[in-house]
Amino acid sequence: MLKEIKKKYIRSGIIGFVVFLILGAVLLLIVSDGVMALLKPVGDLNKMDADEIGPMRAKYTVIYVMDYFGYYEEDNVTVEKEYIVPVGEHEYMAIDLSGTQMYRANDNMEATWRIFDGDESAYDDIKPFEVSGSIVPLEGETLSFYKELIDNLDLSSEDKEIFLPYILKPDHIGKTESISFYVLIGLSLVLIIIGIIILAIGCSSKSLKQITTFCKNTGNEEAALARVEQFYQMTPNVNGVRLSPEFFMWLGGGKATFMPSENILWVYQHVVKHSYNFIPTGKTYSLMVKLADGKTVEMGMKNKKKAEETLDYFVRTLPYIYIGYDPQWMTLFSSNRQAMIQAVSGRRMQMSGQPPMGQQGMGYPGM
Repeated sequence: MLKEIKKKYIRSGIIGFVVFLILGAVLLLIVSDGVMALLKPVGDLNKMDADEIGPMRAKYTVIYVMDYFGYYEEDNVTVEKEYIVPVGEHEYMAIDLSGTQMYRANDNMEATWRIFDGDESAYDDIKPFEVSGSIVPLEGETLSFYKELIDNLDLSSEDKEIFLPYILKPDHIGKTESISFYVLIGLSLVLIIIGIIILAIGCSSKSLKQITTFCKNTGNEEAALARVEQFYQMTPNVNGVRLSPEFFMWLGGGKATFMPSENILWVYQHVVKHSYNFIPTGKTYSLMVKLADGKTVEMGMKNKKKAEETLDYFVRTLPYIYIGYDPQWMTLFSSNRQAMIQAVSGRRMQMSGQPPMGQQGMGYPGM
């Protein structure tokens, strides 16, 4: 029995570990370009040759700004622009700027145009500023607009090659904003750690602790284990629950829940309704098992039918306990649990010696 239960939890632990490992790996895959960028040193774009430029983290001092080829608006206000700036010896690439940096780039761009028009005083209006982020390949609409601007310059194919297909995105690690990147990395590590914990719990002896502790505390561990073994083999399994007038076992969660059935006072169905933006999305079902020591065992059920089947199992096997939810019983459980203990104990003694418990009615104890 113990080996069988242990194998179940080891198997569940392995499955849980693999699931969480895959989820964590998927998040890492989403930001894999950023992870690769972190492994490379930060480049100084102002000092790099064209053949050295590629996906990496980089810093760049914005001095001359040639033009812009794309922009984004919010409420008819431009909040972000994509510019063309000089790099290498005679090459150009894109840079994405927003906020204050965008306004400063606009000023430098206008000064650059004036310099091209022969206004040497415009050099005094160039205000260099530094940005840092990640160089990533141009994609999607940004690449289309970039190519469109280059095509409008009426250059030869050879001359077009000086426009590198990259864009520097400040405050990014790879293609992901820095904050989002670290959040995703953190979540992936948390998921992997959870998977490791689930595996460790499944493989540890804690999954059997309640059973082994009970047997040791009887004073005759071998005889007690034989009784539990007989209970396990002879008692029906209803949705992970084994129940008899003597013992209760639930093989769910991260460990085997086991105790004498006399510890159980009250069982009721608990339903949680889920919604998104006030639209119902489903329900989750569980059974709440209230114990004589004031603790509660919550048993998750797959659906309403499983919950009702398991609740009926308690009704048939332990007809003397409290069944179903009643606010007055919750008050009694919280403030005067001893009265419930006495009621259940008295009902159990009253029913002893009568026909098999499965033939009794629901038998709600009196208050």
